[in-house]
Amino acid sequence: MSRYDDMSEQARFYLNNNDEIELAEMVASSDARIGQLKNELAALHEGEEEPPAWRHPAASTPAQWLWHWNRATPAERLERAALIIDAGQRAGICFQMAHESTIQRLRAEVGGARRLRDLHSCDHAVCSACLLPWPCPTIEMLDGRETPDA
Repeated sequence: MSRYDDMSEQARFYLNNNDEIELAEMVASSDARIGQLKNELAALHEGEEEPPAWRHPAASTPAQWLWHWNRATPAERLERAALIIDAGQRAGICFQMAHESTIQRLRAEVGGARRLRDLHSCDHAVCSACLLPWPCPTIEMLDGRETPDA
């Protein structure tokens, strides 16, 4: 069997219908395009770093995250992009509504309520903090059994 027999139909068509110079130009053009594509692929992978072992993508460095991204299927990339967009939108809302400072303020308030409860937590017949019969009204209110008068 000859090399001609091993060629695809398309290759045989080009060989039969073009002269040597035209074929050489086609090969040179194809080689240039292949080189261009290799450069584009190298640029796509530039800056990435293969992770040492599988880790959750959230724990990756930016270079390792790129490595995962470049090897994901289109469906996986779309899913990750949707998660990133959603997280960004939620973070923006949290920033605008000052959730972080609200959480700090509420934690301080909870800490104050715990200290107040600790001050009033006694098992005596009379609360030593407010000198009222046990259980004292402060504990009743903290437990939600009684609300203060408005």
